[in-house]
Amino acid sequence: IPVTPGETVLFRVDNTAGFAHNFWIGTDDELMVSNGATDIGIPDWDSGVQELEWVVPDDLTGLRFACTVPGHYALMQGDFAAAP
Repeated sequence: IPVTPGETVLFRVDNTAGFAHNFWIGTDDELMVSNGATDIGIPDWDSGVQELEWVVPDDLTGLRFACTVPGHYALMQGDFAAAP
């Protein structure tokens, strides 16, 4: 996801699966463990829309987003990159 330091990003995450998901922002080391969590994110929820407002930090090095429910990380994660 392209982002700009200082920008405020609103994540609207819709869980239509009918079982738990979460959404966390952190480093790979923090997020790749089952049920990993950081100070920035949305804890487990089973259905509906959850929102997270995040101010992009000056240093994006190593920051990612992911679902850390066991078995989800491999397919439900991604990177942030500085917007052109």
